[in-house]
Amino acid sequence: MMDPFEELERMAVKANDESASSDDEPSLEQVANWQRIFHYSRTQAISKFKEHRANIARPSIPDELWDSMQTRLKGYDREAYEHELLLDHQSSFRSASPMADERSSGNALFLFKLGKAHLNEPLSTISEVQHAAQMPSIPKSFTGVDEDDDEATFCQLDATAKKHISSYLVKMESRFQPTFVAYSQAKKDLSEYSAYPMLGADTTLPQHRLQSGSDFVLPKQGQYPVTYFFLRRPRSREA
Repeated sequence: MMDPFEELERMAVKANDESASSDDEPSLEQVANWQRIFHYSRTQAISKFKEHRANIARPSIPDELWDSMQTRLKGYDREAYEHELLLDHQSSFRSASPMADERSSGNALFLFKLGKAHLNEPLSTISEVQHAAQMPSIPKSFTGVDEDDDEATFCQLDATAKKHISSYLVKMESRFQPTFVAYSQAKKDLSEYSAYPMLGADTTLPQHRLQSGSDFVLPKQGQYPVTYFFLRRPRSREA
């Protein structure tokens, strides 16, 4: 059993040793290595590397143990292997807590960035995503750019499909870090027979009701702008 005082002393020494280097930029070789091992984008690799150095509670490998292990861990440096241990711990925690994502609303939508085929990342095609997400039809897809300004493909998923994707990657024991972006659109449900929900107009009062069956309210469901964003009507039509 680890002595708590020894652990506190270890953390204090690590904090002192890392304080000067936590803001240092990783080398090009380190960035490329983290991209290869963990399937991070360049921006993610730099960010995760800095987070790792700043985390004084991260797993630590004693010098003697690392000296005996590094010959068997080709392609890894010490910090990369420590980061892998941390990811293993986080992955096991997610696997033991399958209800963690249940807080997501069933109506929520997300954009999922497909993996890069030239980096041998999983889920690099729409058909793979459809299979992993257990979707009955091909998801809607979009093209754009990622945080490194590289061309990327995104597909639209609901919360259930997102959960299936995460479970699929856990079962594969993949190092691939999925990118989900909340896809938020304001819902609009305007009535053809009432000005509700226009702000500043109490539609229960007679003067704010339609006078005949031939009257209608603008804008209609398929028109813009949406009137209820205005507190009162403009003073002139030109406004």
